[in-house]
Parts: sequence; C-alpha cells; structure tokens
Amino acid sequence: MPTYASVTTGIPLNQALAANFISIAVFIVLLPFGGILSDKIGRKPTMAAFAGGFLIFAWPAFALIGGGFWSLLLVELIGVFFLVGYSANCAVIMAEQFPPEVRATGIGLPYALAVAMFGGTAPYITTWMSTNGLGEWVWLRHILITGAGSGIGKEIALAFARLGDRITAADIRPEPLAETARALAQAGATEVRTASVDLSRAESAEKLIAETWEQSPIDVLISSAGIYPATPFLELTPETWDTVLDLNTRAPLLLTVALARRVIAESRSANVVNITSGAAQRARPRAAPYSTSKAALEMATRASALELGAHGIRVNAVSPGFITVDSERCGGVDHRRSAARRWRILDGVLETPAALGVVAERGDIMTKYTVVGAGAIGGTLAVHLHRAGADVQIVDADEAHVRAIAERGLRVEQPGGAIEARIPVMTPENAPEKLDAVLLAVKAQATDAVSAWIAPRLADDGWVASLQNGLNEPVIARHVGAYRTVAAFIDLFADVIEPGVVRDGGAGDIALGEYSGGDSTRVRRLAQDLSEWGTPIVSGNIPGFLWSKLGFGAMLVASALVDDDMGDLIDRHRIGMHALTREVLQVARAEQIALEAFDAFTPHDYLGTDVDANRATDALVAWLATQSKKRSGIWRDIAVRGRKTEVPAQYAAVFAAAERHGIATPVLRWLVTQIERLETHEIAMDESLLHELDGKVAA
Repeated sequence: MPTYASVTTGIPLNQALAANFISIAVFIVLLPFGGILSDKIGRKPTMAAFAGGFLIFAWPAFALIGGGFWSLLLVELIGVFFLVGYSANCAVIMAEQFPPEVRATGIGLPYALAVAMFGGTAPYITTWMSTNGLGEWVWLRHILITGAGSGIGKEIALAFARLGDRITAADIRPEPLAETARALAQAGATEVRTASVDLSRAESAEKLIAETWEQSPIDVLISSAGIYPATPFLELTPETWDTVLDLNTRAPLLLTVALARRVIAESRSANVVNITSGAAQRARPRAAPYSTSKAALEMATRASALELGAHGIRVNAVSPGFITVDSERCGGVDHRRSAARRWRILDGVLETPAALGVVAERGDIMTKYTVVGAGAIGGTLAVHLHRAGADVQIVDADEAHVRAIAERGLRVEQPGGAIEARIPVMTPENAPEKLDAVLLAVKAQATDAVSAWIAPRLADDGWVASLQNGLNEPVIARHVGAYRTVAAFIDLFADVIEPGVVRDGGAGDIALGEYSGGDSTRVRRLAQDLSEWGTPIVSGNIPGFLWSKLGFGAMLVASALVDDDMGDLIDRHRIGMHALTREVLQVARAEQIALEAFDAFTPHDYLGTDVDANRATDALVAWLATQSKKRSGIWRDIAVRGRKTEVPAQYAAVFAAAERHGIATPVLRWLVTQIERLETHEIAMDESLLHELDGKVAA
C-alpha cells in the first residue's frame, strides 16, 4: 500500500510509510478485541461480516487514497478494522477443520504446497507468458533503456525496476552496465538483460531492437544515450558535429523506426520516450552540437508521434534539465550546482524518473494541460508551456480572443521581443468532455462558476492549479476535492492589449505546492514545465505567498484610483499605502500565516516601524521603476476594458478572516468601496482620492 499510494498519487513515500506504520500498530492492538467479539457472537458470523465489509470497502478505498496523508491513514485504518475480524479467526477456523492428531499436518502441508505451487511458480509463468506473446494477460512490461550505464538512463531503469518490470539495459560501457544490472536486480526487476552497443553506428539501432525483440516484445523504449562534448564554437570540427548528432538524434530516431515496424507488424502497442534537454530551447555556450541535436530530437519526436499514434504507438519527449553526469567529455559546466537549481536530488536518487515510470505505466508521458482563461496570466503561461514542449490547449469565454488566437496564434510581447504560438483554442461550449490538468487563470469572481463547470469534466486522476489573484483554492477544492487542488502563487505583470495579444512585463516569482500542504510529483512536474517562463519553486507554504501578494496588491489597487504611474503613486502616498498593506498583513498574522517575501516586496517590514516600512517601500518603488508595465491590471479593467474588477472577490476572504478575529479593516473597506464606485462611474479617477485616503489614516 505505501508504494502504491506514493507512485500513483504523489503522496511522499515517508508519509505513506508513516500511515502504514500507524495502521499496522492499530491492527495489532485491535486483534485481541476481534477475538473477544468472535467469542461472543461466533467465529463464522464475525469472519463473514468483516470479510464482506472489506470486500465492499476495497473498491471505493482506492478512490479515497489521493487526498494526502490523512486520507491515506483513514483508508488504511478502515481497512485494518475489517481485517481484524477476519484475521482474529482465520487461524482458529483453519485449525478446527482437522482432528487434533493431524491438525499441524493438515494446516501446514496444504499451506506449504499452495505457496510452493502458486507463489513459487508465478514469476516463471508470467515470464513465460510475456516471452510467448501473452504479455497483455499479465501486468509485466519489457522496457528497453539506452544509456543505462549511468546518469538519467540508470535512474529511469531503477524506477522501472522498483515497479517489477523486465528490463533490457543498453550502454556502450560494459563495466557501468554490469553495475547497473546488479542494481536493477536488487531493486526488484523481474528480469534483467544487458546489451553492450555503440549506437553512434547506424546499423546498431536495428540490431539492438531485433535482438531485444527476439527475447521478448518491447513495450517501452527509453532513448537516454547521449553525449555532450563542451566544444567552443571556433574549435568545432565535422567529426565532433557528426558524433553528437549521430548519437543524440539519429540513434533515437532509428530505434523508434525499428521498433515501430515490429509493433505494427504484430498489431501490438508501445510507448517511446526520448530524453531531450532544456538546451533544445535555449542555446548554451560551447554546446552548439548538443543544443542542435536535442532541438532536432524534439521535432523528430513530434513528427513520429503524429504518424505512429494511429498505430497505438505513443512517442513523447521528456526534458529533465541539468543533472549530475559522470562523462569526462562534459567539461566546462558545473552540473551538480545546476542540478540543485532545477531538480531535487535526495540521497543521490533522482526523483523525477520515478514519476516518469509511473506515467509510462499509464501510457501517457506528457501531461495534457488545459489553460482556462487565456488573459494576462493564462495567455502568457500557455505560450511558454507550448514553447517548452508541453501539450497545452486553451479554453476561454471571450469569443473575439478565441477567434484571434485560432486565426493568428497567441502572441506575447516581452521586453526582449515578441513570441508566438499556435495553440488549440476553444470556447467552453466546444471544450473536451475530459480534462487532465487544468491551469485556472480566470478572474477571482468567476472561480466558483468555472470550478463547477470543470468538476464533471475532470479526469479521475486530473487536478486543478489556481494561477489566479486571491485565495481561490478553497473554492476550487469545494468543487473538485482538496486532493485534486494545487495551490500556486505567481507575480506576473501582463495585460491583454488586444484579442490574441498579451503584453508581458517579464518573469517574476512563482511558487507551487499542494493545497493540502507539501509537494508532490505533479507539482514538481508543473514547476519543471513552467521553467520556460521563470524559475518556479516548490513550497509547502503557498498561503504565505498569497497573503503577502494581497498585501502588496492592496497598494496596486489603490494606484488604480488615479491615471498615473503606480510606482510614483505608491511613493507619493506612503501613509495610505502602508496602512492598506498593514491591515491585510495583520489579518494574515492573526490567521497564523507565515508570510513570504517575493520579488522586491518584504511583508514583515510593513508590520514593523515606519522606518522599516519606508525602507521597504524605497526598494519596492525602485523595482517597480524597472518594470515596463506602469499601470495595474485593475486600472486597465476600469479605464480601458470598462468591466468589473476582481477586487471585491479578492478581498472578501480577507474581510471574512478579519471578522473572525475581530480585526477592523476600515481603510481596506474604503478602498474596495471606491473601486466599486469607479466601476459604476459614480466617481472618476482622481488623485484627490488618494489624498483622502492619506487623510483618513492620518486622522
């Protein structure tokens, strides 16, 4: 149960093991009481009732596991409760089937024979079935992994080994390959074979597939073999170029071709995973051949996926970023330092390949993202997800926006130049019936209705991440469940300036985590996919970021009362701005929120002295001066788009929390009222409003 829960739901393994330990301890304590109950009402009724309860509970139990530690513990405790009545009686009932003089033999001999005949022969039978074309009848896959001698290939092989698969490990180096084989056997692989092969030779791909297939049909092909010679551009030779392209691009392509021909000929199915790199999207010094080879491999992956999908062959690419390698030809790059920035490596074990193993088990390597709301945040991130190679589609209710994206693509204008992407886009009426991973980026006031729309469409293992302003996760969780809700914070300065066009002021801070706390495989995968836009961090304290942003956001909301540079307005009206921020953060403190700093905003300074607050505002105003965006999104909603803002919805949660703790928020309430008056044209934008705010605070 701990392993199953961890690999299928993303619950950290230490939490799954802790839940298992607690449930077993409770089971031991309850066993005598199960015996006492059976003495009172009889063994057979007790055993039948508890066994029946366990049978009925088993199926819904699997649906309840995904909510985190507490839901897993609850499931296990209920399970052991039903097992108590069965286990407390099983041995006695078995003993009573035989006369005392043959009781030991009667129990021991059939048990030993059954274990020997069925338990002992099961691995051989399943192996024989898989080898003789009956693999679909048993849960046993044959995985071929190249580059398995070390690094990414070895860690992926170990991930599959822990799932009990049959593995053929291929590498050019015999000694590391032998070491990998020993590690795979110890990790639990049902069967391990090795193949020493030089895949830079064109004929080697066909030979490797043929020899491996002869032993047993291949279910999953992982192409991880690669080379990264750090070569200055002016020292580049034809030999270096050919060596890198032959191994990094041609070999995976030829392996896929050879495998696909056999799969199609025998009417089977297969999964192919090509290991690419962030270098495919971003050029690096001394890496022209490598970057080119990985970019070519990504396009080859897309092209082969288009043609082979109809034949039941999924072809996907995984881009892991920097990790530690042991190649002597990779000089000039500090891989271990880079690894710490991109992936978590705990006790030498790379976590992400374990996720790769789990997803490959489902037959779908890439997460299918649906961005709901392609405005400033959603539109910007959708384009960057697409550029990172993610499978992404857009759902938006603005028909003009949808039409422009469908006709011309989605364009994001940035300080460094514009980028565009052709992304599938549709209105809600034309959205798919099933959604996998939803990135929700609608206005806060639309969260409830949109979450209700998402809920019946969300796949069983689907989830929703809130990439919004405000505290929207509780609303989402109410519709889809806490265990399917991901919390997120993002500081993004962008605007939709016309249908199909978003202006982005540049990357800001972004943090991701589970709504129930902690991190998970899906959170780390989302962080990896969003790294094309910024540098996401995985945190167990997303509320700390969101409340801090509400404090900062109060100043930006106040700047919307005037048609002027928001940084200048914050600087000129510090008395009112500080009071607004302080009211929000005082409520956060009462809620026992551990506030988090982000970008140039340091929340704790606004809860300190005036000197602290002014110092923090100096830094904040200086940072805002570097941003290309000079008006807030709230100002744009009112002055340009003429629509209601999300301010009342955003701060409703703050007011509710303030009332619970008996905290007065007069300044913040005044601000929200003025925004509502601006929306209805009862008043006009004017700096006298901020003077009025300063006067209220000073009084």
